[in-house]
Amino acid sequence: MKNVISKSIPIKILLSVIVLALLAFYLKIFFTTGAYFEDTFLKKETSHSQIQYIGSNKYGDIKITVKELSSSPKSVEVIYELPNNIKKEYTINFKNDSIDNNDSLLTIENIKDEAGNLVFTGGYYDKDSQILLDENKNPVFEGYLNPVVEGQNPFIANYKVSISTTTDFATSTVDSRKGNFYILLIALIILTIILIDIKFPLFFFTLRYMWTVEKPEPSDFYTFMQRICWYVCPVISIILMIVAII
Repeated sequence: MKNVISKSIPIKILLSVIVLALLAFYLKIFFTTGAYFEDTFLKKETSHSQIQYIGSNKYGDIKITVKELSSSPKSVEVIYELPNNIKKEYTINFKNDSIDNNDSLLTIENIKDEAGNLVFTGGYYDKDSQILLDENKNPVFEGYLNPVVEGQNPFIANYKVSISTTTDFATSTVDSRKGNFYILLIALIILTIILIDIKFPLFFFTLRYMWTVEKPEPSDFYTFMQRICWYVCPVISIILMIVAII
């Protein structure tokens, strides 16, 4: 008996180490900072001079670089390197008044493309709601810039980048974590309930009938379904945890 116990201890330790390593790896992915672009999550990498959002999808690699050209007045360059050898560059010029006052409503002098053409003649950007406004503070509607058939490559030769999206990247308001907290919460609730049920098989049954039935006893069918849930629910929980990070 002692030999069996002594042999099982290293196995339990090994399994615990594996579980902890997987959990640490999962949490690292879950809390990765980045941004979504064309339904693709891009990981954020920061250096002293620029910010890069890097990722890929089935159409190719995506890299969006954000550089501060000037701090006063603030000027930011956003460079898109997209699949199909598409490269777009925009320069967002801000006015000093909104930057200095740290206001949520930023005043934009103009936005220019790589050729120096004005693509936005001036207005405002609301950081809280992530909405681009014109000079009269009316929302700017750009319409559907890249109409494509569902399932086809959106990165076509005349691909257009939204100036609202460009401003989002320039101000870092587009930043988010990779993981979906709500899906993870559902997975953890399911897992917690099933672990309690495994540890205390009659807990939820007694809780349900304790006020209506004296000394309640579960039926064979209840016990059978309970055993099935012990296997099915953890699998569902793991699937949801995976969905939360993809």
